[in-house]
Amino acid sequence: MASEYLRQFLHLLFGSAIILILLFLGKSAALLFCTTALVFALALSHLVKNGATTGFLQKITENSVRPSEKNFPMRGPVTFCTGIILATIISQTTNAALGAAIILVFGDGFSTLAGKKFGKIRLTDRHTLEGTLGGIMVSFAILASFLEIFPALFASTIAMLSELSGLEDNITIPVTAAIVLSLII
Repeated sequence: MASEYLRQFLHLLFGSAIILILLFLGKSAALLFCTTALVFALALSHLVKNGATTGFLQKITENSVRPSEKNFPMRGPVTFCTGIILATIISQTTNAALGAAIILVFGDGFSTLAGKKFGKIRLTDRHTLEGTLGGIMVSFAILASFLEIFPALFASTIAMLSELSGLEDNITIPVTAAIVLSLII
């Protein structure tokens, strides 16, 4: 559980940086930042997989990787960056890209923590009703601060439900959110 808290802390920290970049510098700067981070994560993954020591980054990687990701070190950051890049490209406006990032960062991050802490009703082997509802509520509350109520609720709900597809949620959540928000805002 401690490794999952570290993983979600890193998810929130890195994602918050992307959100701030989108807010203050725009889509192009966010794409540059995420592409650079993606290349770095892929290089680090290659080094770790091939036994190279990478100092404190290796400690972070070892302490935040899920057992299912042992064969692909840095899978989380790689898919996270890929999802944000795709969502930013798909988004018709900066607000759509920002909304997609917020749902991924806060909705997905909170759904994991809420599901681990309060989850009782299983929707899939990895997801609970309580976690999904928590993710919807948190992302909706943040989106409603700068979008109208209906787009905020609809995008939060549809994007968080896409997590249940069984596909990589770091990609499905922001891409779904970007498509929905581009169509309705």
